[in-house]
Amino acid sequence: MAPLPSVALVIPSYNGSRFLPECLDSVAALDYPRDLLETIVVDNGSTDGTAELLATRYPWVRVVRRSENLGFAEAVNVGAEASSAECLALANNDMRLDPAWLRELVAAYAPDEGYSCVGGLILSVDGERVDFAEGFVTFHGIAGQIGQGQPVEDISLVDQRELLFACGGSLLVDRALFRELGGFDPAFFAYFEDVDLGWRLWLAGHKVRLAARARSFHHRHGTGLMVPRHQRVVLQERNALLMLLKNVAERDLYRLLAAALCLVSERARLSTLTDPKEFEFGVPVSGTKREVPLKALAHLYGVAGFIAGLEDALAKRERVQALRRRSDDEIFALFRRPFRPIYAEASYLESSAALARAFGILDRFPDRRLTRLLHVGAGRRDPGFVRAVAAVVPVVQAAEGPVEELVRECDAVLVEADAPAAAEAARLAQGVRPLVVDLVDRLPPEGLELARQADLLLCETGETRDAWSAAGLSVHVVPGDDPDDPLRPLRLLVEEPRRLGFQPATTEDLQVLASVRRSPPEVQASPGLARAVARRLPQPLRRRLARVLGRSQRQLG
Repeated sequence: MAPLPSVALVIPSYNGSRFLPECLDSVAALDYPRDLLETIVVDNGSTDGTAELLATRYPWVRVVRRSENLGFAEAVNVGAEASSAECLALANNDMRLDPAWLRELVAAYAPDEGYSCVGGLILSVDGERVDFAEGFVTFHGIAGQIGQGQPVEDISLVDQRELLFACGGSLLVDRALFRELGGFDPAFFAYFEDVDLGWRLWLAGHKVRLAARARSFHHRHGTGLMVPRHQRVVLQERNALLMLLKNVAERDLYRLLAAALCLVSERARLSTLTDPKEFEFGVPVSGTKREVPLKALAHLYGVAGFIAGLEDALAKRERVQALRRRSDDEIFALFRRPFRPIYAEASYLESSAALARAFGILDRFPDRRLTRLLHVGAGRRDPGFVRAVAAVVPVVQAAEGPVEELVRECDAVLVEADAPAAAEAARLAQGVRPLVVDLVDRLPPEGLELARQADLLLCETGETRDAWSAAGLSVHVVPGDDPDDPLRPLRLLVEEPRRLGFQPATTEDLQVLASVRRSPPEVQASPGLARAVARRLPQPLRRRLARVLGRSQRQLG
Protein backbone atom coordinates (compact mmCIF):
# COMPACT_ATOMS: atom_id res chain seq x y z
CA MET A 1 0.00 0.00 0.00
CA ALA A 2 1.16 3.53 -0.79
CA PRO A 3 2.01 5.63 2.27
CA LEU A 4 -0.68 8.00 3.48
CA PRO A 5 -0.17 11.61 2.32
CA SER A 6 0.21 14.55 4.67
CA VAL A 7 -2.94 16.65 4.74
CA ALA A 8 -3.75 20.25 5.59
CA LEU A 9 -7.40 20.42 6.64
CA VAL A 10 -8.53 24.00 6.05
CA ILE A 11 -11.76 25.24 7.65
CA PRO A 12 -12.78 28.80 6.75
CA SER A 13 -14.89 30.44 9.44
CA TYR A 14 -16.76 33.70 9.80
CA ASN A 15 -18.61 34.24 13.10
CA GLY A 16 -18.93 30.48 13.40
CA SER A 17 -18.27 30.02 17.12
CA ARG A 18 -21.62 28.24 17.62
CA PHE A 19 -20.68 25.58 15.04
CA LEU A 20 -16.93 25.22 15.49
CA PRO A 21 -16.95 23.04 18.65
CA GLU A 22 -18.96 20.27 16.96
CA CYS A 23 -16.78 20.52 13.85
CA LEU A 24 -13.41 20.54 15.63
CA ASP A 25 -14.41 17.82 18.09
CA SER A 26 -15.12 15.61 15.08
CA VAL A 27 -11.74 16.57 13.56
CA ALA A 28 -10.06 15.46 16.78
CA ALA A 29 -11.81 12.08 16.41
CA LEU A 30 -10.67 11.48 12.81
CA ASP A 31 -9.08 8.11 12.13
CA TYR A 32 -5.94 9.55 10.57
CA PRO A 33 -2.36 9.74 11.86
CA ARG A 34 -1.88 12.90 13.91
CA ASP A 35 1.59 13.49 12.51
CA LEU A 36 0.18 13.61 8.96
CA LEU A 37 -2.71 16.00 9.66
CA GLU A 38 -2.58 19.73 10.25
CA THR A 39 -5.82 21.55 11.02
CA ILE A 40 -6.00 25.20 9.95
CA VAL A 41 -8.91 27.50 10.76
CA VAL A 42 -8.88 30.66 8.68
CA ASP A 43 -10.77 33.21 10.77
CA ASN A 44 -12.35 35.74 8.41
CA GLY A 45 -12.52 38.69 10.80
CA SER A 46 -14.98 37.08 13.24
CA THR A 47 -16.38 39.22 16.04
CA ASP A 48 -18.29 36.52 17.94
CA GLY A 49 -15.59 35.20 20.26
CA THR A 50 -14.13 32.74 17.75
CA ALA A 51 -10.54 33.73 18.60
CA GLU A 52 -11.05 33.13 22.32
CA LEU A 53 -12.83 29.81 21.70
CA LEU A 54 -9.98 28.51 19.53
CA ALA A 55 -7.27 29.68 21.91
CA THR A 56 -8.83 28.13 25.03
CA ARG A 57 -10.47 24.92 23.79
CA TYR A 58 -8.49 24.03 20.65
CA PRO A 59 -4.86 25.02 21.13
CA TRP A 60 -3.83 22.26 18.67
CA VAL A 61 -5.56 24.11 15.82
CA ARG A 62 -3.45 26.46 13.76
CA VAL A 63 -5.34 29.74 13.40
CA VAL A 64 -4.76 32.14 10.54
CA ARG A 65 -6.56 35.39 11.30
CA ARG A 66 -7.62 38.08 8.87
CA SER A 67 -8.99 41.48 9.83
CA GLU A 68 -11.92 41.28 7.42
CA ASN A 69 -14.16 38.73 5.73
CA LEU A 70 -12.21 37.56 2.67
CA GLY A 71 -14.95 35.20 1.59
CA PHE A 72 -14.82 31.42 1.44
CA ALA A 73 -12.72 31.29 -1.75
CA GLU A 74 -9.84 33.50 -0.62
CA ALA A 75 -9.85 32.04 2.90
CA VAL A 76 -9.18 28.59 1.44
CA ASN A 77 -6.36 30.01 -0.69
CA VAL A 78 -4.82 31.58 2.42
CA GLY A 79 -5.00 28.25 4.25
CA ALA A 80 -3.47 26.39 1.30
CA GLU A 81 -0.56 28.83 1.20
CA ALA A 82 0.04 28.47 4.93
CA SER A 83 0.86 24.76 4.71
CA SER A 84 3.39 22.53 2.98
CA ALA A 85 1.27 19.36 3.16
CA GLU A 86 0.89 17.13 0.12
CA CYS A 87 -2.91 17.33 0.08
CA LEU A 88 -5.43 20.01 0.88
CA ALA A 89 -8.71 18.94 2.52
CA LEU A 90 -11.65 21.28 3.02
CA ALA A 91 -14.58 21.23 5.41
CA ASN A 92 -17.25 23.75 6.33
CA ASN A 93 -17.28 25.05 9.89
CA ASP A 94 -20.92 23.96 10.30
CA MET A 95 -20.15 20.26 9.71
CA ARG A 96 -19.53 17.15 11.77
CA LEU A 97 -17.08 14.73 10.14
CA ASP A 98 -17.41 10.98 10.30
CA PRO A 99 -14.28 9.44 11.90
CA ALA A 100 -13.45 7.70 8.59
CA TRP A 101 -14.06 10.85 6.49
CA LEU A 102 -10.46 11.74 5.72
CA ARG A 103 -9.22 8.18 5.39
CA GLU A 104 -11.97 7.45 2.84
CA LEU A 105 -11.16 10.60 0.86
CA VAL A 106 -7.52 9.56 0.74
CA ALA A 107 -8.49 6.00 -0.31
CA ALA A 108 -10.24 7.40 -3.41
CA TYR A 109 -7.44 9.87 -4.15
CA ALA A 110 -5.39 8.45 -7.05
CA PRO A 111 -3.41 11.14 -8.89
CA ASP A 112 -1.50 8.46 -10.85
CA GLU A 113 -4.86 7.49 -12.38
CA GLY A 114 -5.79 11.15 -12.93
CA TYR A 115 -8.03 11.49 -9.86
CA SER A 116 -6.34 14.47 -8.25
CA CYS A 117 -9.51 15.64 -6.50
CA VAL A 118 -12.08 13.69 -4.49
CA GLY A 119 -15.41 14.81 -3.12
CA GLY A 120 -17.12 13.43 -0.04
CA LEU A 121 -20.78 12.59 0.52
CA ILE A 122 -22.47 15.36 2.51
CA LEU A 123 -25.61 14.51 4.47
CA SER A 124 -28.00 16.49 6.62
CA VAL A 125 -26.96 16.87 10.23
CA ASP A 126 -29.18 13.92 11.23
CA GLY A 127 -27.73 11.78 8.41
CA GLU A 128 -31.13 11.12 6.86
CA ARG A 129 -31.06 13.36 3.77
CA VAL A 130 -28.60 14.20 1.03
CA ASP A 131 -26.87 17.54 0.80
CA PHE A 132 -24.23 16.66 -1.82
CA ALA A 133 -23.67 13.39 -3.68
CA GLU A 134 -23.41 14.65 -7.24
CA GLY A 135 -23.63 18.01 -8.96
CA PHE A 136 -25.04 19.46 -12.16
CA VAL A 137 -24.36 22.58 -14.21
CA THR A 138 -26.89 24.19 -16.53
CA PHE A 139 -26.02 25.53 -19.95
CA HIS A 140 -26.32 29.05 -18.48
CA GLY A 141 -23.83 28.43 -15.67
CA ILE A 142 -26.04 27.83 -12.63
CA ALA A 143 -24.83 24.83 -10.62
CA GLY A 144 -26.49 22.73 -7.96
CA GLN A 145 -26.74 19.36 -6.25
CA ILE A 146 -28.64 16.40 -7.69
CA GLY A 147 -30.90 14.80 -5.10
CA GLN A 148 -30.41 17.53 -2.52
CA GLY A 149 -32.87 17.21 0.34
CA GLN A 150 -33.99 13.70 -0.63
CA PRO A 151 -33.78 10.73 1.77
CA VAL A 152 -30.48 8.88 1.40
CA GLU A 153 -32.26 5.65 0.46
CA ASP A 154 -34.09 7.45 -2.38
CA ILE A 155 -31.04 8.44 -4.42
CA SER A 156 -28.64 6.45 -6.55
CA LEU A 157 -25.36 6.48 -4.62
CA VAL A 158 -22.52 5.30 -6.84
CA ASP A 159 -19.14 5.21 -5.14
CA GLN A 160 -16.28 6.59 -7.27
CA ARG A 161 -18.73 8.16 -9.72
CA GLU A 162 -16.96 10.81 -11.80
CA LEU A 163 -18.04 14.35 -10.94
CA LEU A 164 -17.50 17.64 -12.74
CA PHE A 165 -16.80 19.15 -9.32
CA ALA A 166 -16.55 18.24 -5.67
CA CYS A 167 -18.43 20.38 -3.17
CA GLY A 168 -16.04 22.80 -1.46
CA GLY A 169 -17.46 21.79 1.90
CA SER A 170 -15.96 18.31 1.66
CA LEU A 171 -13.08 17.60 -0.69
CA LEU A 172 -9.48 16.52 -0.98
CA VAL A 173 -7.14 17.83 -3.69
CA ASP A 174 -3.45 17.80 -4.55
CA ARG A 175 -2.32 21.00 -2.80
CA ALA A 176 0.46 21.83 -5.29
CA LEU A 177 -1.95 21.31 -8.19
CA PHE A 178 -4.57 23.47 -6.46
CA ARG A 179 -2.04 26.31 -6.23
CA GLU A 180 -0.74 25.72 -9.77
CA LEU A 181 -4.27 26.12 -11.18
CA GLY A 182 -4.77 29.35 -9.23
CA GLY A 183 -6.74 27.91 -6.33
CA PHE A 184 -10.27 29.14 -5.84
CA ASP A 185 -11.00 32.32 -7.77
CA PRO A 186 -11.00 35.03 -5.05
CA ALA A 187 -13.26 37.20 -7.22
CA PHE A 188 -16.08 34.69 -6.58
CA PHE A 189 -15.97 35.39 -2.80
CA ALA A 190 -18.44 32.52 -2.25
CA TYR A 191 -20.70 30.26 -4.35
CA PHE A 192 -19.61 28.23 -7.40
CA GLU A 193 -15.90 28.64 -6.65
CA ASP A 194 -15.78 24.84 -6.24
CA VAL A 195 -17.57 24.31 -9.57
CA ASP A 196 -15.09 26.63 -11.26
CA LEU A 197 -12.17 24.68 -9.75
CA GLY A 198 -13.59 21.33 -10.87
CA TRP A 199 -14.11 22.69 -14.37
CA ARG A 200 -10.47 23.86 -14.51
CA LEU A 201 -9.22 20.52 -13.19
CA TRP A 202 -10.96 18.66 -16.01
CA LEU A 203 -9.81 21.21 -18.60
CA ALA A 204 -6.23 20.69 -17.45
CA GLY A 205 -6.48 16.91 -17.89
CA HIS A 206 -7.28 15.84 -14.31
CA LYS A 207 -10.37 14.11 -12.97
CA VAL A 208 -12.71 14.34 -9.96
CA ARG A 209 -14.68 11.52 -8.33
CA LEU A 210 -16.93 10.77 -5.37
CA ALA A 211 -15.89 8.91 -2.22
CA ALA A 212 -19.34 7.86 -1.02
CA ARG A 213 -18.00 6.48 2.27
CA ALA A 214 -16.36 9.80 3.18
CA ARG A 215 -19.35 11.16 5.06
CA SER A 216 -19.94 14.48 6.74
CA PHE A 217 -23.05 15.94 8.35
CA HIS A 218 -24.02 19.50 7.53
CA HIS A 219 -26.12 22.18 9.21
CA ARG A 220 -27.22 23.33 5.77
CA HIS A 221 -26.77 27.07 5.26
CA GLY A 222 -25.68 27.39 8.88
CA THR A 223 -23.28 30.13 7.82
CA GLY A 224 -24.96 31.19 4.56
CA LEU A 225 -28.23 32.12 6.25
CA MET A 226 -26.43 34.85 8.20
CA VAL A 227 -26.38 36.74 4.87
CA PRO A 228 -29.65 38.08 3.36
CA ARG A 229 -31.02 36.06 0.42
CA HIS A 230 -30.72 38.89 -2.09
CA GLN A 231 -27.01 39.32 -1.36
CA ARG A 232 -26.42 35.61 -2.00
CA VAL A 233 -28.34 35.88 -5.28
CA VAL A 234 -26.00 38.66 -6.45
CA LEU A 235 -23.00 36.35 -5.97
CA GLN A 236 -24.68 33.38 -7.61
CA GLU A 237 -25.72 35.30 -10.71
CA ARG A 238 -22.39 37.07 -11.07
CA ASN A 239 -20.30 33.95 -10.51
CA ALA A 240 -22.29 31.84 -12.98
CA LEU A 241 -21.52 34.40 -15.70
CA LEU A 242 -17.86 34.68 -14.69
CA MET A 243 -17.53 30.91 -14.77
CA LEU A 244 -18.86 30.69 -18.32
CA LEU A 245 -16.61 33.51 -19.49
CA LYS A 246 -13.48 31.89 -18.06
CA ASN A 247 -13.99 28.26 -18.94
CA VAL A 248 -16.00 27.87 -22.16
CA ALA A 249 -14.10 27.69 -25.46
CA GLU A 250 -14.75 30.42 -28.00
CA ARG A 251 -16.88 28.15 -30.18
CA ASP A 252 -19.62 28.09 -27.53
CA LEU A 253 -18.91 31.07 -25.31
CA TYR A 254 -21.03 33.72 -26.98
CA ARG A 255 -24.14 31.61 -27.47
CA LEU A 256 -24.08 30.40 -23.86
CA LEU A 257 -23.33 33.83 -22.46
CA ALA A 258 -26.10 35.45 -24.52
CA ALA A 259 -28.64 32.86 -23.37
CA ALA A 260 -27.44 33.17 -19.77
CA LEU A 261 -27.93 36.95 -19.76
CA CYS A 262 -31.42 36.56 -21.20
CA LEU A 263 -32.35 34.08 -18.46
CA VAL A 264 -31.00 36.40 -15.74
CA SER A 265 -33.46 39.01 -17.00
CA GLU A 266 -36.26 36.43 -16.92
CA ARG A 267 -35.46 35.53 -13.32
CA ALA A 268 -35.40 39.22 -12.41
CA ARG A 269 -38.78 39.76 -14.09
CA LEU A 270 -40.37 36.83 -12.27
CA SER A 271 -38.93 37.96 -8.95
CA THR A 272 -40.63 41.36 -9.25
CA LEU A 273 -44.00 39.58 -8.65
CA THR A 274 -45.61 42.12 -10.97
CA ASP A 275 -48.50 41.57 -13.37
CA PRO A 276 -47.12 41.24 -16.94
CA LYS A 277 -50.30 42.74 -18.35
CA GLU A 278 -49.43 46.10 -16.79
CA PHE A 279 -46.46 46.29 -19.15
CA GLU A 280 -48.34 45.71 -22.37
CA PHE A 281 -48.51 48.80 -24.54
CA GLY A 282 -51.73 50.75 -24.08
CA VAL A 283 -53.08 48.76 -21.12
CA PRO A 284 -54.46 51.17 -18.46
CA VAL A 285 -52.62 51.00 -15.11
CA SER A 286 -53.28 52.63 -11.77
CA GLY A 287 -50.20 54.61 -10.77
CA THR A 288 -46.61 54.20 -11.92
CA LYS A 289 -44.95 53.02 -8.69
CA ARG A 290 -44.64 49.45 -7.45
CA GLU A 291 -42.72 47.85 -4.59
CA VAL A 292 -40.08 45.52 -6.00
CA PRO A 293 -38.46 42.83 -3.80
CA LEU A 294 -34.73 43.17 -3.28
CA LYS A 295 -34.25 39.73 -4.81
CA ALA A 296 -35.54 41.01 -8.16
CA LEU A 297 -32.91 43.75 -8.18
CA ALA A 298 -30.28 41.26 -6.98
CA HIS A 299 -30.37 39.43 -10.33
CA LEU A 300 -29.55 42.71 -12.08
CA TYR A 301 -26.85 43.59 -9.58
CA GLY A 302 -25.32 40.21 -10.36
CA VAL A 303 -24.97 41.29 -14.00
CA ALA A 304 -23.54 44.63 -12.86
CA GLY A 305 -20.93 42.75 -10.80
CA PHE A 306 -20.09 40.62 -13.83
CA ILE A 307 -19.51 43.74 -15.93
CA ALA A 308 -17.38 45.31 -13.19
CA GLY A 309 -15.16 42.21 -13.08
CA LEU A 310 -15.01 41.73 -16.84
CA GLU A 311 -11.45 42.91 -17.42
CA ASP A 312 -10.05 40.73 -14.63
CA ALA A 313 -12.10 37.73 -15.81
CA LEU A 314 -10.84 38.08 -19.39
CA ALA A 315 -7.23 38.01 -18.16
CA LYS A 316 -8.02 34.87 -16.15
CA ARG A 317 -9.73 33.38 -19.21
CA GLU A 318 -6.45 33.52 -21.12
CA ARG A 319 -4.68 31.58 -18.39
CA VAL A 320 -7.48 29.04 -18.06
CA GLN A 321 -7.72 28.36 -21.79
CA ALA A 322 -3.95 27.84 -21.91
CA LEU A 323 -4.49 24.86 -19.56
CA ARG A 324 -6.85 23.14 -21.98
CA ARG A 325 -6.26 19.43 -22.49
CA ARG A 326 -9.90 18.48 -22.99
CA SER A 327 -12.56 19.71 -25.39
CA ASP A 328 -15.85 21.29 -24.37
CA ASP A 329 -17.59 18.18 -25.71
CA GLU A 330 -15.91 16.15 -22.95
CA ILE A 331 -16.64 18.79 -20.30
CA PHE A 332 -20.28 19.29 -21.32
CA ALA A 333 -20.87 15.54 -20.89
CA LEU A 334 -20.16 16.08 -17.18
CA PHE A 335 -22.86 18.76 -16.80
CA ARG A 336 -25.34 15.86 -16.27
CA ARG A 337 -28.52 17.96 -16.43
CA PRO A 338 -27.74 21.04 -18.56
CA PHE A 339 -31.42 21.86 -19.09
CA ARG A 340 -32.51 21.51 -15.47
CA PRO A 341 -34.92 24.39 -14.84
CA ILE A 342 -34.32 26.82 -12.01
CA TYR A 343 -37.96 27.97 -11.87
CA ALA A 344 -41.00 25.72 -12.45
CA GLU A 345 -42.96 28.58 -14.01
CA ALA A 346 -44.40 28.18 -17.50
CA SER A 347 -43.08 31.41 -19.04
CA TYR A 348 -39.58 30.77 -17.68
CA LEU A 349 -39.55 27.20 -18.98
CA GLU A 350 -40.73 28.38 -22.40
CA SER A 351 -37.99 31.03 -22.46
CA SER A 352 -35.29 28.52 -21.51
CA ALA A 353 -36.37 26.09 -24.23
CA ALA A 354 -36.68 28.87 -26.85
CA LEU A 355 -33.18 30.19 -26.08
CA ALA A 356 -31.67 26.70 -26.31
CA ARG A 357 -33.23 26.27 -29.76
CA ALA A 358 -32.50 29.77 -31.04
CA PHE A 359 -28.81 29.73 -30.10
CA GLY A 360 -28.15 26.16 -31.24
CA ILE A 361 -27.41 25.04 -27.68
CA LEU A 362 -29.49 21.88 -27.72
CA ASP A 363 -27.11 19.95 -29.95
CA ARG A 364 -24.09 20.86 -27.82
CA PHE A 365 -25.24 18.55 -25.01
CA PRO A 366 -25.94 15.17 -26.64
CA ASP A 367 -24.45 13.27 -23.69
CA ARG A 368 -26.89 14.57 -21.09
CA ARG A 369 -28.52 12.00 -18.87
CA LEU A 370 -32.14 10.91 -19.16
CA THR A 371 -34.22 12.91 -16.72
CA ARG A 372 -37.72 11.43 -16.77
CA LEU A 373 -39.06 7.90 -17.14
CA LEU A 374 -42.65 6.76 -17.72
CA HIS A 375 -43.56 3.72 -15.65
CA VAL A 376 -46.46 1.52 -16.79
CA GLY A 377 -47.02 -0.97 -13.99
CA ALA A 378 -49.26 -3.92 -13.26
CA GLY A 379 -48.90 -3.71 -9.49
CA ARG A 380 -47.06 -7.05 -9.46
CA ARG A 381 -43.80 -5.63 -8.16
CA ASP A 382 -43.43 -4.74 -4.50
CA PRO A 383 -43.61 -0.97 -3.74
CA GLY A 384 -39.87 -0.86 -3.24
CA PHE A 385 -39.28 -1.47 -6.95
CA VAL A 386 -40.64 1.86 -8.16
CA ARG A 387 -38.87 3.58 -5.30
CA ALA A 388 -35.60 1.97 -6.40
CA VAL A 389 -36.19 3.05 -10.01
CA ALA A 390 -36.99 6.58 -8.83
CA ALA A 391 -33.60 6.68 -7.12
CA VAL A 392 -32.05 6.26 -10.57
CA VAL A 393 -34.32 8.65 -12.52
CA PRO A 394 -37.47 10.70 -11.71
CA VAL A 395 -40.53 8.57 -12.45
CA VAL A 396 -43.88 9.56 -13.96
CA GLN A 397 -46.70 7.06 -13.44
CA ALA A 398 -49.01 6.17 -16.33
CA ALA A 399 -52.01 7.15 -14.21
CA GLU A 400 -50.90 10.80 -14.26
CA GLY A 401 -52.26 11.50 -17.75
CA PRO A 402 -52.94 10.20 -21.28
CA VAL A 403 -50.26 7.66 -22.21
CA GLU A 404 -49.52 9.30 -25.56
CA GLU A 405 -48.79 12.67 -23.88
CA LEU A 406 -46.67 11.04 -21.20
CA VAL A 407 -44.55 9.13 -23.74
CA ARG A 408 -43.77 12.43 -25.49
CA GLU A 409 -42.92 14.05 -22.16
CA CYS A 410 -40.52 11.36 -20.93
CA ASP A 411 -37.08 10.20 -22.08
CA ALA A 412 -37.74 6.47 -21.74
CA VAL A 413 -40.62 4.07 -21.10
CA LEU A 414 -40.48 1.25 -18.54
CA VAL A 415 -43.33 -1.27 -18.71
CA GLU A 416 -44.04 -4.29 -16.57
CA ALA A 417 -44.57 -7.02 -19.14
CA ASP A 418 -48.02 -8.02 -17.85
CA ALA A 419 -49.40 -4.49 -17.33
CA PRO A 420 -52.73 -3.78 -19.14
CA ALA A 421 -51.40 -0.62 -20.85
CA ALA A 422 -48.01 -2.13 -21.64
CA ALA A 423 -48.73 -2.88 -25.31
CA GLU A 424 -50.05 0.63 -26.04
CA ALA A 425 -47.11 2.31 -24.30
CA ALA A 426 -44.66 0.06 -26.15
CA ARG A 427 -46.30 0.87 -29.50
CA LEU A 428 -46.04 4.61 -28.83
CA ALA A 429 -42.42 4.31 -27.67
CA GLN A 430 -41.27 2.15 -30.59
CA GLY A 431 -38.48 3.96 -32.45
CA VAL A 432 -39.18 7.16 -30.48
CA ARG A 433 -38.11 6.42 -26.90
CA PRO A 434 -36.00 3.65 -25.36
CA LEU A 435 -38.34 0.84 -24.30
CA VAL A 436 -37.44 -1.01 -21.11
CA VAL A 437 -39.43 -4.13 -20.31
CA ASP A 438 -39.54 -5.55 -16.78
CA LEU A 439 -39.86 -9.32 -17.18
CA VAL A 440 -42.01 -11.60 -15.06
CA ASP A 441 -41.63 -15.32 -14.42
CA ARG A 442 -44.37 -16.36 -16.88
CA LEU A 443 -45.23 -14.26 -19.91
CA PRO A 444 -48.40 -14.59 -22.00
CA PRO A 445 -47.77 -14.78 -25.78
CA GLU A 446 -48.30 -11.03 -26.23
CA GLY A 447 -45.87 -10.37 -23.38
CA LEU A 448 -43.21 -12.43 -25.11
CA GLU A 449 -43.64 -10.35 -28.26
CA LEU A 450 -43.36 -7.21 -26.15
CA ALA A 451 -40.10 -8.47 -24.68
CA ARG A 452 -38.69 -9.01 -28.17
CA GLN A 453 -39.40 -5.34 -29.01
CA ALA A 454 -37.54 -4.05 -25.93
CA ASP A 455 -34.34 -2.06 -26.09
CA LEU A 456 -33.50 -3.20 -22.59
CA LEU A 457 -34.81 -6.02 -20.41
CA LEU A 458 -34.85 -6.01 -16.63
CA CYS A 459 -35.22 -9.04 -14.39
CA GLU A 460 -35.84 -9.19 -10.66
CA THR A 461 -32.81 -11.42 -10.13
CA GLY A 462 -29.81 -12.71 -12.00
CA GLU A 463 -31.37 -16.19 -11.92
CA THR A 464 -34.49 -14.91 -13.71
CA ARG A 465 -32.34 -13.29 -16.35
CA ASP A 466 -30.37 -16.49 -16.89
CA ALA A 467 -33.60 -18.49 -17.19
CA TRP A 468 -34.97 -16.21 -19.91
CA SER A 469 -31.66 -16.27 -21.77
CA ALA A 470 -31.72 -20.08 -21.66
CA ALA A 471 -35.27 -20.00 -23.06
CA GLY A 472 -33.99 -18.19 -26.16
CA LEU A 473 -34.97 -14.61 -25.29
CA SER A 474 -32.13 -12.21 -26.09
CA VAL A 475 -31.76 -10.41 -22.78
CA HIS A 476 -29.69 -7.25 -23.10
CA VAL A 477 -26.50 -7.60 -21.07
CA VAL A 478 -24.73 -4.33 -20.37
CA PRO A 479 -20.89 -4.41 -20.24
CA GLY A 480 -19.89 -4.82 -16.61
CA ASP A 481 -23.43 -5.87 -15.65
CA ASP A 482 -23.75 -7.03 -12.05
CA PRO A 483 -26.31 -9.86 -11.61
CA ASP A 484 -26.74 -8.80 -7.98
CA ASP A 485 -27.82 -5.32 -9.08
CA PRO A 486 -30.68 -5.82 -11.57
CA LEU A 487 -31.18 -2.04 -11.94
CA ARG A 488 -27.63 -1.41 -13.09
CA PRO A 489 -28.56 -1.69 -16.83
CA LEU A 490 -31.25 0.95 -16.27
CA ARG A 491 -28.78 3.13 -14.38
CA LEU A 492 -26.37 2.96 -17.29
CA LEU A 493 -29.15 3.77 -19.76
CA VAL A 494 -30.08 6.84 -17.70
CA GLU A 495 -26.58 8.14 -17.03
CA GLU A 496 -24.82 7.20 -20.27
CA PRO A 497 -27.55 6.75 -22.90
CA ARG A 498 -25.16 7.29 -25.83
CA ARG A 499 -23.12 4.30 -24.67
CA LEU A 500 -26.18 2.16 -25.43
CA GLY A 501 -26.98 3.99 -28.66
CA PHE A 502 -29.65 6.39 -27.37
CA GLN A 503 -29.95 10.15 -27.03
CA PRO A 504 -32.51 12.14 -25.03
CA ALA A 505 -35.32 13.19 -27.37
CA THR A 506 -36.54 16.04 -25.18
CA THR A 507 -35.09 18.41 -22.60
CA GLU A 508 -35.75 18.67 -18.90
CA ASP A 509 -37.20 22.17 -19.08
CA LEU A 510 -39.76 21.01 -21.67
CA GLN A 511 -40.58 17.96 -19.54
CA VAL A 512 -41.24 20.14 -16.51
CA LEU A 513 -43.26 22.54 -18.66
CA ALA A 514 -45.50 19.66 -19.78
CA SER A 515 -45.80 18.53 -16.17
CA VAL A 516 -46.72 22.03 -14.97
CA ARG A 517 -49.42 22.25 -17.62
CA ARG A 518 -50.89 18.97 -16.38
CA SER A 519 -50.80 20.13 -12.74
CA PRO A 520 -53.63 21.83 -10.86
CA PRO A 521 -53.39 25.65 -11.01
CA GLU A 522 -52.47 25.93 -7.33
CA VAL A 523 -49.28 23.91 -7.93
CA GLN A 524 -48.17 26.18 -10.78
CA ALA A 525 -47.19 29.13 -8.60
CA SER A 526 -43.65 30.32 -9.22
CA PRO A 527 -41.11 29.46 -6.50
CA GLY A 528 -40.50 33.16 -5.94
CA LEU A 529 -44.17 33.83 -5.28
CA ALA A 530 -44.46 30.78 -3.01
CA ARG A 531 -41.52 31.92 -0.90
CA ALA A 532 -42.84 35.48 -0.73
CA VAL A 533 -46.21 34.21 0.52
CA ALA A 534 -44.61 31.73 2.93
CA ARG A 535 -42.54 34.41 4.64
CA ARG A 536 -45.76 36.13 5.71
CA LEU A 537 -47.36 32.99 7.18
CA PRO A 538 -47.08 31.53 10.68
CA GLN A 539 -45.07 28.31 10.94
CA PRO A 540 -48.00 25.82 10.91
CA LEU A 541 -49.38 27.37 7.72
CA ARG A 542 -45.91 27.43 6.18
CA ARG A 543 -45.68 23.66 6.73
CA ARG A 544 -49.08 23.16 5.09
CA LEU A 545 -48.00 25.27 2.09
CA ALA A 546 -44.83 23.18 1.76
CA ARG A 547 -46.95 20.00 1.68
CA VAL A 548 -49.22 21.49 -1.02
CA LEU A 549 -46.19 22.40 -3.18
CA GLY A 550 -44.35 19.16 -2.46
CA ARG A 551 -45.51 17.44 -5.62
CA SER A 552 -44.22 20.22 -7.86
CA GLN A 553 -40.84 20.16 -6.11
CA ARG A 554 -40.48 16.41 -6.57
CA GLN A 555 -41.27 16.74 -10.26
CA LEU A 556 -38.18 18.90 -10.58
CA GLY A 557 -36.12 15.85 -9.57
